Amino acid sequence: MFKFLLLVTSLTAYTEVTAQRQPGARVVLSQAGLDFAARMAVDVLDRDIRGRTVPDQSGTSRVDVGNVRWSITNGRVLDFTKPTPSVEVNPTQLVTWSMSNAGIKLSGNWRYEYRLWRLKMSDSGSFSLTLTGASASVSVSMTRGPDGRPALSVSQCSCTITGVSVEFRGGQSWLYNLFSGFVERPIRSELERLVCETATQAINVNGNAELRTVDVDVLLRHGPLTVDCRLMDNPRMANGYIESSHIGEARAPGNTSPIPFTAMPLPSTISQRMATIYMSEHIANTIGHVLYQRGNLTEVVTTIRIPDQTQPEFLSLSCLPDEICFGSTFPTAAQLYPLSTVELRLQATERPTLSITPTAATGRFTGDVDAIVRFPNGTITVVLSLGVTASLAVSAEIQGDTIVARVLNFAPSVVVKSSSLGGEHTGAELNSFLHFAANYYIIPQLNEIGLEGFRVPNMEGVQLVAPTLNMVEGALVLSTDVQYSP
Repeated sequence: MFKFLLLVTSLTAYTEVTAQRQPGARVVLSQAGLDFAARMAVDVLDRDIRGRTVPDQSGTSRVDVGNVRWSITNGRVLDFTKPTPSVEVNPTQLVTWSMSNAGIKLSGNWRYEYRLWRLKMSDSGSFSLTLTGASASVSVSMTRGPDGRPALSVSQCSCTITGVSVEFRGGQSWLYNLFSGFVERPIRSELERLVCETATQAINVNGNAELRTVDVDVLLRHGPLTVDCRLMDNPRMANGYIESSHIGEARAPGNTSPIPFTAMPLPSTISQRMATIYMSEHIANTIGHVLYQRGNLTEVVTTIRIPDQTQPEFLSLSCLPDEICFGSTFPTAAQLYPLSTVELRLQATERPTLSITPTAATGRFTGDVDAIVRFPNGTITVVLSLGVTASLAVSAEIQGDTIVARVLNFAPSVVVKSSSLGGEHTGAELNSFLHFAANYYIIPQLNEIGLEGFRVPNMEGVQLVAPTLNMVEGALVLSTDVQYSP
C-alpha cells in the first residue's frame, strides 16, 4: 500500500491526468450484489453486538412511596435476532442500509432504595430484558480513498425499538411494575445508541478494513509488471446499482511514464448477477506496450524439441533426409556449417496488440526472426533474417478466480529481410520453418504464460460463484455471484 504522504503529493496530479482518460476496467454491483453485502453487514453486526456491555444507569424517580433511587448495572447483550436488511442506492453518493424486526435480549442487575418515614428500604436482584421490533437506517457514503480503493463512511444512523418486555428476579414483586419503567426507558435509549454504534463500527472499521484487502496492484505472475486497478474517481451511484471505474493499465517498477494511448469506452449494462467486471483490451495492450518499451520482448531460442521422439532436435543442422530439422529445411545451411549450431533470435519490432470482438479475440505480433549460426569457436553470424507479422486467434476462460488464455491458431506472413543461404527461399520452405517454430516453441511458450493467467482483483474471504466470461466489442465481461467466508 502506498504511504499516505506520497499519495497526498502525487494523487492530485495523477487524478488530473486519469480523469480525462477512459477506464481500462469497470465494476458494476447490482441490486443482488448490494443485498448480499447488506446480509454480510448484518452478520458482522450480529457477531459484534453479542456480548457487548451496556453502561451502568442510575437515577432518582418519584413514585407513590416517595423518591426512589435506582441503578442498573452489569448490563450485557445475551442474544441478537438478525434483522431483515435492505439496501437503497441514491444518486447523491449515499447508500441507505435499512434493517427491520431485529430483536435483542439483555441481562443485568437492578437495585433501588427509598425512605419510608424514617426507615431506609432497599432491594436488588437481576433482570432479563427482551426488545423486539428494532429497526435501523444507516446512510453510507462511498468515495475514492487516498490509496485508490473504495472508502466507506457512515453519515447518519437512526434506530427505533418498539417492543420491550422485562422479567425481574429477586426482591419484592409489588415494586416491579413501578420499577420496570425506570429500567425500560434508559436501556431502550442506550440499546438504540448501541445498535447505531455497532453498525457504524461494522462499516467504518470492519468494512474499510475488508476493502483495504482489495487488490489495486495486481502482480502478473509472469514478469515484473503490475496492473494498476485503482479507482479513477468516486464510485457512481444509480438506482439499483453502483458502478466504479478503474485505471486498468500496466506499470513496471520505477517507471512513471504515462501510457501514450487511451482505452476505448467500455459498455455498461446491468446484469442480474451480483457483480459484473468489464476488462478492456486496453489492459492487455498496455502490458504489451510496457514489455516492448522495457525490451522484454526479445528471446534467444537454443533448442526446440519435437514431441515425436524419433525426430532430432529441430535446430540441429544434421539430420537424415526424411527427418525434420533446420538442416533438412535449409540444406544449404547444413552444407556450409556442418559443425555449427543454430539459434533463433525472436524480437518484437512493434508493441503487440489484442483486439476483442463479440466473436473473436485476435492478437497481432510484428517482429524479426533471425537464424544465427554459432561456430565452434563461439563466433556467430546471422544466416537468415525474416520479418514476421503474425495473427493469433486466442480463447479465454475463467478458472476459479483467474482468467486464462490459449492460442488457438498462429497465422504468419513472412518477408525475407536477408539471407546468406543462397537462392530464393520458397514459401514452402519458410512456412515449414515457421510452422515448426510456432507449433513446438512459440505457441507452447505463449500458452504457458496464458495458463498462468490474470487473477481477477478481489478481497480476502470472497469467492466467485459460477462465474461466466463473455466477449463484447473491445472487452471481456465477467459476470458472477459471490460468497464470503470471513
